[in-house]
Amino acid sequence: NCNGLTNVEIPNKVTSIGSSAFSGCTDLRSITIGENVASIGEYAFYNCINLTSVTFENPNGWRRFYSSTATSGTSISDSDLADSSTAARYLTLTYDDYYWKRSE
Repeated sequence: NCNGLTNVEIPNKVTSIGSSAFSGCTDLRSITIGENVASIGEYAFYNCINLTSVTFENPNGWRRFYSSTATSGTSISDSDLADSSTAARYLTLTYDDYYWKRSE
């Protein structure tokens, strides 16, 4: 729920983004997710209504799960995540309430 945050770059040393981490950051417009991020918690970008560009430095191998304890999930297309506007829509609307995990 921070105001004024417009761009974020998650560095490569970060391996996970917690649940609701950026929830309600309504001024957030773009984010770059470092190649070593391997999980994104539920609602991490919920209500980020102006987020239109998400760049995954490693868009490969992502799956979505109903919760962090779920044992099976559904693949998310690498090509969809390589498109910054589609990736933004997935994180803020389509799959915003899912836990995301990238396979090694």
